[in-house]
Amino acid sequence: MSNPSPSKSSRASGRKKSVALRVILCTVLFMLLVIGGWETRRFFPYPAIFARLGIENWQVWEFHDYFELDPSELSVVVDDRRLRDIEDPPIHMGDEVFLHYALIREHIDPFVFWDEGAQRLFFSTDAEISWLTERMVSIAYLQDRYTDFTIEYRPEFNTVTITRIIDPIGHTIINRITESTRRTAVRYLPNRTAYITKWIPSAAPLTIFNTAGDFVRVRTQEGLLGYVLAADLESSQPFGKALSPLSPLRHPSPRINLSWELITNPAANTHAMNNPLPENLNVISPTWFNFDPYALNGSIISFASREYVDWAHAHGVEVWAKAFDSNHTVSAAILTNYQARERAVYQLICFVQEYNLDGININFEHIRSTDGGYYVQFLRELAVEMRRIGSTLSVATFVPAAWHSQYYHELVGRTVDFVAIMTYDEHTANSDTPGPVASLPFVERFIEQTLDLIPREKVLMGLPLYNRLWIVAPDGSHSIENLGMMRPWTLVDEWGVTPVWDPVAGSYYAEFNAYRIWIECERSIAEKPRIFDEHDLAGVASWRRGLESPGVWDKIDRVLGN
Repeated sequence: MSNPSPSKSSRASGRKKSVALRVILCTVLFMLLVIGGWETRRFFPYPAIFARLGIENWQVWEFHDYFELDPSELSVVVDDRRLRDIEDPPIHMGDEVFLHYALIREHIDPFVFWDEGAQRLFFSTDAEISWLTERMVSIAYLQDRYTDFTIEYRPEFNTVTITRIIDPIGHTIINRITESTRRTAVRYLPNRTAYITKWIPSAAPLTIFNTAGDFVRVRTQEGLLGYVLAADLESSQPFGKALSPLSPLRHPSPRINLSWELITNPAANTHAMNNPLPENLNVISPTWFNFDPYALNGSIISFASREYVDWAHAHGVEVWAKAFDSNHTVSAAILTNYQARERAVYQLICFVQEYNLDGININFEHIRSTDGGYYVQFLRELAVEMRRIGSTLSVATFVPAAWHSQYYHELVGRTVDFVAIMTYDEHTANSDTPGPVASLPFVERFIEQTLDLIPREKVLMGLPLYNRLWIVAPDGSHSIENLGMMRPWTLVDEWGVTPVWDPVAGSYYAEFNAYRIWIECERSIAEKPRIFDEHDLAGVASWRRGLESPGVWDKIDRVLGN
């Protein structure tokens, strides 16, 4: 018996159920695809084809997810960038947020210094030195201390924001604020196809940094970084209260003509005073102060003479007495010990007052690579006291080559009144090959590099008043003999040779048998004006009085144009 055929109505009902089921299944599948696509958007980002077609992206991606950050960990935003891989991150302590001194030093104040021996964190300004006993510093303390920054904690996104308001050198406003004119998107990248970090309402405050096409780099009030269409922003205004502009540094007039004077015992002062001062010399720097190599506690051995100071003043010459180290052991012992630094500063200030000195010249030539920060801190401590008594502080330092990075030329330049760059000793006994004392390319190269770090109004160009005689052995090894400016001419006469002018080095060259010499003389000194004039420096500093030839002072005076 055959089965009865389904009725027409039952077949229609079955088809309706099948269609409905397919619709439901398609809807569920579509929702799963949408939800799945949304949840896997980090693995399958906004399709590139959409970007090529210029289709605007409306998707918001929470920034912790976008950058794969842990929301429970404090993040730090400095101006327009988020810091990554912070070695010593900020921490919560109770209701306060604290920053590690290393982060403060790198991003807020390069003069913040942790003294390991003293277990103190030093802060210094032009007028005072203060300290704490902890490596971590609260944001509240920092905000009270630094008026050229805003330093705030943003709990909405667990973010610390650090914003520079004023440039530390010129007091120029470098950041500005604005508001949005309408509801607008803050995007991760400066284009409409980029994901959105947040939608902000009309009149939302923003800090702005720079432009990128139609977009502006901004930071929201909560500390989020991104880009907003420039057309959606109000006109910008200065961020924070502007400070009064600093007065520009005054170029010294006349230019400084300093020469060092070698004094190795008290009796040498009398001998020096028997050597008349040149008329155009305006600063003399006798090597009076040596750090005691036996005490190693900051004690200073002095060869100072009030009679010498009175003699120099009677000739219209200032006295900036020189203090220097003698070896690595001595400099390390003084610099890394807070009490030793304190003792040295106290003695130097007493010497200034006792002998009526016009200034102090510091010359540390034996600083270990690990002690550069202590060197800067010593100068900071001394500078405060020198300003208090109205006396000039200068330093003599090596050229800013990579192998002298421990001398922190830029920070030193921001600390002292003048920096004498020793643009000589291009070739020494430790050099691989013989060469000139101070060739023109060497001097120009390092003066230019110095001026990238220190204002020209503070820079003194070093001039050598000496020579080196090279004795080259058959195996290529060599030794040297240091000479004054007159001795080379006697030697070439004895050798019976005629020196040849080297226009590249800017000095005469002569050789005889095993001897080689590049001669610093009146003509070589006269070649320096081009470098000096081109950069309009504060003056010159020569090593040393007593080694010069008679006419060299006139040549230097022409260099200075005094």
